[in-house]
Amino acid sequence: SHSPRCLGALQRFYLSLPTGVFSLPRSSFVASSLVMRAASSSSSSSSSSPSLHPQTSHPPSSSSSAPFLWTPQPVPTVQTLPWTPTSARTGAVALKVGMTQRWDANGVNVPLTVLWLDECQVVKQLTPETDGYRAVQVGSGYQKRKNAHFLQRGHFDAAGVPPKRKLFEFKVSEDAMLPVGFEIGAGHFVPGQHVDVQGVTKGKGTQGVMKRHGFAGGNASHGSSKHHRKAGSTGACQSPGKRWKGTKMPGQMGNDKRTSSNLLVFAVDTKRNLVYVKGVVPGNRGSWVRIKDAKNPKTRDIPRAMDAPFPAAPREAVDFTSERFEVLHKDAELGTENTNAFQFTDPAQAASSLRVATPAHNPYHVFD
Repeated sequence: SHSPRCLGALQRFYLSLPTGVFSLPRSSFVASSLVMRAASSSSSSSSSSPSLHPQTSHPPSSSSSAPFLWTPQPVPTVQTLPWTPTSARTGAVALKVGMTQRWDANGVNVPLTVLWLDECQVVKQLTPETDGYRAVQVGSGYQKRKNAHFLQRGHFDAAGVPPKRKLFEFKVSEDAMLPVGFEIGAGHFVPGQHVDVQGVTKGKGTQGVMKRHGFAGGNASHGSSKHHRKAGSTGACQSPGKRWKGTKMPGQMGNDKRTSSNLLVFAVDTKRNLVYVKGVVPGNRGSWVRIKDAKNPKTRDIPRAMDAPFPAAPREAVDFTSERFEVLHKDAELGTENTNAFQFTDPAQAASSLRVATPAHNPYHVFD
Protein backbone atom coordinates (compact mmCIF):
# COMPACT_ATOMS: atom_id res chain seq x y z
CA SER A 1 0.00 0.00 0.00
CA HIS A 2 3.10 2.24 0.21
CA SER A 3 4.80 3.82 -2.77
CA PRO A 4 8.38 2.78 -3.71
CA ARG A 5 9.60 6.23 -2.71
CA CYS A 6 8.17 5.82 0.81
CA LEU A 7 9.59 2.31 1.09
CA GLY A 8 13.02 3.52 0.06
CA ALA A 9 12.95 6.24 2.72
CA LEU A 10 12.00 3.72 5.40
CA GLN A 11 14.76 1.40 4.25
CA ARG A 12 17.42 4.12 4.42
CA PHE A 13 16.19 5.08 7.89
CA TYR A 14 16.57 1.55 9.28
CA LEU A 15 19.93 1.03 7.61
CA SER A 16 21.24 4.31 8.96
CA LEU A 17 20.72 3.26 12.59
CA PRO A 18 24.06 2.67 14.35
CA THR A 19 24.59 -0.88 15.52
CA GLY A 20 24.20 -1.33 19.28
CA VAL A 21 23.05 2.22 19.98
CA PHE A 22 19.29 1.97 19.58
CA SER A 23 17.37 -0.92 21.03
CA LEU A 24 14.57 -1.60 18.57
CA PRO A 25 12.20 -4.55 18.96
CA ARG A 26 12.59 -7.59 16.75
CA SER A 27 9.44 -6.67 14.85
CA SER A 28 11.18 -3.51 13.63
CA PHE A 29 13.96 -5.52 12.01
CA VAL A 30 11.42 -7.88 10.47
CA ALA A 31 9.61 -4.85 9.10
CA SER A 32 12.87 -3.49 7.71
CA SER A 33 13.54 -6.77 5.86
CA LEU A 34 10.02 -6.67 4.41
CA VAL A 35 10.59 -3.08 3.33
CA MET A 36 13.82 -4.11 1.60
CA ARG A 37 12.05 -6.93 -0.25
CA ALA A 38 9.21 -4.66 -1.35
CA ALA A 39 11.61 -1.96 -2.48
CA SER A 40 13.79 -4.46 -4.38
CA SER A 41 10.77 -6.02 -6.08
CA SER A 42 9.40 -2.62 -7.04
CA SER A 43 12.78 -1.60 -8.48
CA SER A 44 13.10 -4.86 -10.48
CA SER A 45 9.57 -4.51 -11.88
CA SER A 46 10.29 -1.00 -13.07
CA SER A 47 13.68 -1.81 -14.67
CA SER A 48 12.90 0.32 -17.70
CA SER A 49 13.10 3.53 -15.64
CA PRO A 50 16.11 4.39 -13.46
CA SER A 51 15.54 3.93 -9.76
CA LEU A 52 15.30 7.12 -7.76
CA HIS A 53 16.51 5.35 -4.62
CA PRO A 54 19.29 2.82 -5.28
CA GLN A 55 19.55 -0.09 -2.91
CA THR A 56 22.17 -0.05 -0.19
CA SER A 57 24.73 -2.80 -0.63
CA HIS A 58 25.10 -3.58 3.13
CA PRO A 59 21.99 -5.13 4.73
CA PRO A 60 21.55 -5.11 8.50
CA SER A 61 23.92 -7.48 10.20
CA SER A 62 22.54 -10.48 12.04
CA SER A 63 24.11 -9.26 15.30
CA SER A 64 21.94 -6.13 15.27
CA SER A 65 18.75 -8.20 15.50
CA ALA A 66 19.71 -9.46 18.95
CA PRO A 67 18.22 -7.52 21.87
CA PHE A 68 20.50 -4.94 23.42
CA LEU A 69 21.79 -5.93 26.85
CA TRP A 70 23.20 -3.09 28.90
CA THR A 71 26.39 -4.07 30.71
CA PRO A 72 27.20 -2.18 33.92
CA GLN A 73 30.37 -0.18 33.58
CA PRO A 74 32.87 0.27 36.44
CA VAL A 75 32.05 3.41 38.40
CA PRO A 76 34.87 5.93 37.97
CA THR A 77 36.48 7.58 40.95
CA VAL A 78 37.79 11.10 41.48
CA GLN A 79 40.77 12.39 43.36
CA THR A 80 40.17 14.72 46.28
CA LEU A 81 41.33 18.25 45.46
CA PRO A 82 41.79 21.34 47.64
CA TRP A 83 39.23 24.12 47.59
CA THR A 84 39.99 27.37 45.78
CA PRO A 85 38.20 30.75 46.01
CA THR A 86 36.61 30.15 42.59
CA SER A 87 35.63 26.51 43.13
CA ALA A 88 32.02 25.63 42.28
CA ARG A 89 30.85 22.08 42.95
CA THR A 90 28.13 20.24 41.13
CA GLY A 91 24.75 19.66 42.68
CA ALA A 92 22.58 16.56 42.88
CA VAL A 93 19.18 15.41 41.63
CA ALA A 94 16.98 14.09 44.42
CA LEU A 95 13.49 12.71 44.93
CA LYS A 96 11.27 14.37 47.52
CA VAL A 97 10.22 11.47 49.75
CA GLY A 98 8.24 13.27 52.45
CA MET A 99 8.66 14.80 55.88
CA THR A 100 9.87 13.64 59.26
CA GLN A 101 11.10 15.17 62.51
CA ARG A 102 14.16 14.88 64.70
CA TRP A 103 15.54 16.31 67.91
CA ASP A 104 18.47 18.67 67.66
CA ALA A 105 21.31 19.07 70.16
CA ASN A 106 19.23 21.56 72.20
CA GLY A 107 16.23 19.24 72.53
CA VAL A 108 14.11 21.10 69.96
CA ASN A 109 11.88 19.11 67.62
CA VAL A 110 12.87 20.09 64.06
CA PRO A 111 10.59 19.36 61.06
CA LEU A 112 12.62 18.00 58.15
CA THR A 113 12.14 17.13 54.48
CA VAL A 114 13.70 13.86 53.30
CA LEU A 115 15.44 13.93 49.91
CA TRP A 116 16.64 10.70 48.29
CA LEU A 117 19.54 10.54 45.83
CA ASP A 118 18.42 7.57 43.74
CA GLU A 119 21.43 6.42 41.67
CA CYS A 120 22.52 9.99 40.96
CA GLN A 121 25.11 9.74 38.18
CA VAL A 122 26.94 12.04 35.79
CA VAL A 123 25.60 11.45 32.28
CA LYS A 124 27.44 14.05 30.19
CA GLN A 125 30.19 16.66 30.34
CA LEU A 126 29.58 20.04 28.72
CA THR A 127 32.66 22.08 27.82
CA PRO A 128 33.14 25.61 26.45
CA GLU A 129 34.68 24.19 23.27
CA THR A 130 31.61 22.14 22.31
CA ASP A 131 28.71 23.73 24.22
CA GLY A 132 29.83 27.26 25.06
CA TYR A 133 29.79 26.75 28.84
CA ARG A 134 31.15 24.36 31.42
CA ALA A 135 28.69 22.08 33.21
CA VAL A 136 27.85 18.48 34.01
CA GLN A 137 24.58 16.73 33.22
CA VAL A 138 23.38 14.69 36.19
CA GLY A 139 20.62 12.10 36.08
CA SER A 140 18.77 10.30 38.83
CA GLY A 141 16.01 7.75 39.27
CA TYR A 142 15.69 4.16 38.09
CA GLN A 143 13.75 3.67 34.87
CA LYS A 144 13.03 0.57 32.86
CA ARG A 145 14.74 0.54 29.53
CA LYS A 146 11.55 -0.15 27.62
CA ASN A 147 9.92 2.97 29.12
CA ALA A 148 12.66 5.32 27.95
CA HIS A 149 12.44 7.05 24.57
CA PHE A 150 14.67 5.40 21.96
CA LEU A 151 16.65 8.64 21.52
CA GLN A 152 17.20 8.82 25.26
CA ARG A 153 18.31 5.19 25.28
CA GLY A 154 20.99 6.06 22.77
CA HIS A 155 22.07 9.02 24.91
CA PHE A 156 22.42 6.85 28.02
CA ASP A 157 24.08 3.99 26.14
CA ALA A 158 26.73 6.34 24.80
CA ALA A 159 27.46 7.42 28.39
CA GLY A 160 27.47 3.84 29.68
CA VAL A 161 24.86 4.50 32.38
CA PRO A 162 21.37 3.01 32.85
CA PRO A 163 18.35 5.12 31.82
CA LYS A 164 17.43 7.88 34.25
CA ARG A 165 14.06 9.42 35.02
CA LYS A 166 15.28 13.00 35.44
CA LEU A 167 18.18 15.01 34.04
CA PHE A 168 19.53 18.35 35.21
CA GLU A 169 22.58 20.43 34.42
CA PHE A 170 24.87 22.09 36.96
CA LYS A 171 27.47 24.68 36.05
CA VAL A 172 30.80 23.91 37.68
CA SER A 173 34.33 25.27 37.74
CA GLU A 174 37.12 23.68 35.75
CA ASP A 175 38.55 21.85 38.75
CA ALA A 176 35.14 20.41 39.67
CA MET A 177 34.45 18.49 36.44
CA LEU A 178 33.40 14.90 37.09
CA PRO A 179 33.88 11.88 34.81
CA VAL A 180 30.87 10.38 33.08
CA GLY A 181 29.35 7.60 35.14
CA PHE A 182 30.45 8.95 38.51
CA GLU A 183 27.75 8.33 41.14
CA ILE A 184 27.19 11.14 43.65
CA GLY A 185 26.33 10.09 47.19
CA ALA A 186 24.55 11.83 50.02
CA GLY A 187 27.93 12.48 51.62
CA HIS A 188 28.42 15.18 49.00
CA PHE A 189 26.59 17.49 51.42
CA VAL A 190 27.74 17.96 55.01
CA PRO A 191 25.46 18.60 58.02
CA GLY A 192 25.48 22.26 58.92
CA GLN A 193 25.87 23.68 55.42
CA HIS A 194 23.15 25.49 53.49
CA VAL A 195 21.73 24.54 50.09
CA ASP A 196 19.38 25.90 47.45
CA VAL A 197 16.61 23.48 46.44
CA GLN A 198 14.75 24.02 43.16
CA GLY A 199 11.57 22.25 42.11
CA VAL A 200 8.12 22.64 40.59
CA THR A 201 5.46 23.80 43.04
CA LYS A 202 2.14 22.08 43.57
CA GLY A 203 -0.45 22.92 40.96
CA LYS A 204 -3.58 24.59 42.35
CA GLY A 205 -5.49 25.05 39.10
CA THR A 206 -7.38 28.24 38.29
CA GLN A 207 -7.88 30.34 41.42
CA GLY A 208 -9.33 33.72 42.25
CA VAL A 209 -7.54 36.82 43.45
CA MET A 210 -8.13 36.10 47.15
CA LYS A 211 -6.35 32.75 47.08
CA ARG A 212 -3.86 33.57 44.34
CA HIS A 213 -2.77 37.05 45.42
CA GLY A 214 -4.14 37.41 48.94
CA PHE A 215 -6.76 40.07 48.19
CA ALA A 216 -9.05 41.03 51.08
CA GLY A 217 -12.21 40.80 48.98
CA GLY A 218 -15.32 42.94 49.24
CA ASN A 219 -17.65 43.58 52.13
CA ALA A 220 -19.56 40.66 53.53
CA SER A 221 -22.65 42.82 54.22
CA HIS A 222 -23.82 46.46 54.18
CA GLY A 223 -25.15 46.50 50.66
CA SER A 224 -22.59 44.18 49.07
CA SER A 225 -24.35 41.86 46.66
CA LYS A 226 -22.48 39.09 44.80
CA HIS A 227 -19.23 40.98 45.14
CA HIS A 228 -17.64 39.31 48.16
CA ARG A 229 -14.64 37.63 46.53
CA LYS A 230 -14.17 39.71 43.39
CA ALA A 231 -11.11 41.75 42.53
CA GLY A 232 -12.83 45.06 42.04
CA SER A 233 -11.68 47.63 39.49
CA THR A 234 -8.82 46.43 37.29
CA GLY A 235 -8.42 49.38 34.91
CA ALA A 236 -8.67 53.17 34.53
CA CYS A 237 -10.81 55.36 32.28
CA GLN A 238 -10.08 56.38 28.71
CA SER A 239 -6.60 57.41 29.75
CA PRO A 240 -4.76 55.04 29.33
CA GLY A 241 -7.75 53.05 28.10
CA LYS A 242 -6.24 49.65 28.77
CA ARG A 243 -5.25 47.24 31.50
CA TRP A 244 -1.60 47.33 32.46
CA LYS A 245 0.44 44.20 31.96
CA GLY A 246 1.11 42.30 35.15
CA THR A 247 -2.16 43.28 36.83
CA LYS A 248 -3.04 40.80 39.56
CA MET A 249 -6.07 38.89 38.31
CA PRO A 250 -7.49 35.36 38.54
CA GLY A 251 -5.64 32.63 36.69
CA GLN A 252 -3.40 29.58 36.92
CA MET A 253 -1.84 29.11 40.37
CA GLY A 254 1.11 26.90 41.16
CA ASN A 255 2.95 24.50 38.86
CA ASP A 256 5.85 26.96 38.61
CA LYS A 257 9.58 26.49 38.96
CA ARG A 258 10.65 27.91 42.31
CA THR A 259 13.85 27.86 44.35
CA SER A 260 13.98 27.70 48.14
CA SER A 261 17.20 29.41 49.12
CA ASN A 262 19.49 28.91 52.07
CA LEU A 263 17.99 25.73 53.54
CA LEU A 264 19.89 24.03 56.34
CA VAL A 265 21.19 20.48 55.85
CA PHE A 266 20.29 19.01 59.23
CA ALA A 267 21.45 15.42 58.74
CA VAL A 268 22.87 13.11 56.09
CA ASP A 269 22.39 9.34 55.91
CA THR A 270 25.18 8.01 53.69
CA LYS A 271 23.98 4.42 54.00
CA ARG A 272 20.52 5.04 52.54
CA ASN A 273 21.59 8.05 50.46
CA LEU A 274 19.21 10.44 52.24
CA VAL A 275 19.58 14.18 52.90
CA TYR A 276 17.47 15.78 55.66
CA VAL A 277 16.75 19.44 54.93
CA LYS A 278 15.16 21.99 57.25
CA GLY A 279 12.90 24.37 55.35
CA VAL A 280 10.30 24.53 52.61
CA VAL A 281 10.97 22.30 49.59
CA PRO A 282 8.73 23.01 46.56
CA GLY A 283 6.73 20.22 44.97
CA ASN A 284 4.63 17.20 45.87
CA ARG A 285 5.89 13.99 47.36
CA GLY A 286 7.52 12.06 44.56
CA SER A 287 8.66 15.13 42.63
CA TRP A 288 12.24 15.76 41.52
CA VAL A 289 14.31 18.62 42.90
CA ARG A 290 17.78 20.05 42.39
CA ILE A 291 20.12 20.45 45.36
CA LYS A 292 23.11 22.77 45.11
CA ASP A 293 25.36 24.67 47.48
CA ALA A 294 23.75 27.92 48.60
CA LYS A 295 24.63 31.17 46.82
CA ASN A 296 23.87 33.38 49.81
CA PRO A 297 26.97 35.51 50.57
CA LYS A 298 26.67 34.71 54.29
CA THR A 299 26.57 30.92 53.88
CA ARG A 300 28.18 30.08 50.52
CA ASP A 301 31.65 29.64 52.06
CA ILE A 302 30.50 27.15 54.73
CA PRO A 303 31.23 24.00 52.65
CA ARG A 304 34.79 25.17 52.06
CA ALA A 305 35.22 26.10 55.74
CA MET A 306 33.86 22.69 56.81
CA ASP A 307 36.13 20.91 54.32
CA ALA A 308 33.29 19.38 52.33
CA PRO A 309 34.24 16.72 49.73
CA PHE A 310 35.64 18.34 46.60
CA PRO A 311 34.96 17.94 43.76
CA ALA A 312 32.34 15.40 44.90
CA ALA A 313 31.67 12.52 47.27
CA PRO A 314 30.98 9.07 45.79
CA ARG A 315 28.20 6.84 46.99
CA GLU A 316 29.27 4.45 49.70
CA ALA A 317 29.03 0.73 49.04
CA VAL A 318 26.69 -0.77 51.66
CA ASP A 319 25.12 -4.15 52.31
CA PHE A 320 21.56 -4.37 53.65
CA THR A 321 21.41 -8.16 53.87
CA SER A 322 22.41 -8.19 57.54
CA GLU A 323 19.64 -5.79 58.61
CA ARG A 324 16.27 -6.78 59.95
CA PHE A 325 12.91 -5.15 59.35
CA GLU A 326 12.70 -3.78 62.90
CA VAL A 327 16.00 -1.97 62.60
CA LEU A 328 14.93 -0.15 59.42
CA HIS A 329 11.97 1.48 61.19
CA LYS A 330 13.69 2.39 64.44
CA ASP A 331 14.55 6.04 64.94
CA ALA A 332 18.21 6.41 65.84
CA GLU A 333 17.57 9.41 68.10
CA LEU A 334 14.09 8.89 69.55
CA GLY A 335 14.80 5.25 70.34
CA THR A 336 11.30 4.26 69.25
CA GLU A 337 8.89 5.10 66.48
CA ASN A 338 5.62 6.01 68.28
CA THR A 339 6.12 7.91 71.50
CA ASN A 340 5.15 11.24 73.01
CA ALA A 341 7.84 11.17 75.66
CA PHE A 342 11.06 13.08 75.26
CA GLN A 343 13.80 10.49 74.91
CA PHE A 344 16.75 12.47 73.64
CA THR A 345 20.00 10.68 72.95
CA ASP A 346 23.31 12.10 71.90
CA PRO A 347 23.53 12.29 68.07
CA ALA A 348 27.14 11.17 68.32
CA GLN A 349 25.89 7.81 69.62
CA ALA A 350 23.51 7.32 66.70
CA ALA A 351 24.16 5.12 63.70
CA SER A 352 27.54 5.62 62.10
CA SER A 353 25.95 6.34 58.72
CA LEU A 354 23.74 9.14 60.12
CA ARG A 355 25.55 12.43 60.60
CA VAL A 356 23.60 15.17 62.38
CA ALA A 357 24.45 18.86 62.41
CA THR A 358 25.42 20.38 65.77
CA PRO A 359 26.50 23.91 66.71
CA ALA A 360 30.11 22.71 66.83
CA HIS A 361 29.94 21.64 63.18
CA ASN A 362 29.15 25.10 61.89
CA PRO A 363 31.81 27.80 62.23
CA TYR A 364 29.24 30.50 61.45
CA HIS A 365 26.87 29.59 64.32
CA VAL A 366 23.74 29.40 62.17
CA PHE A 367 21.92 27.57 65.00
CA ASP A 368 21.86 30.65 67.23
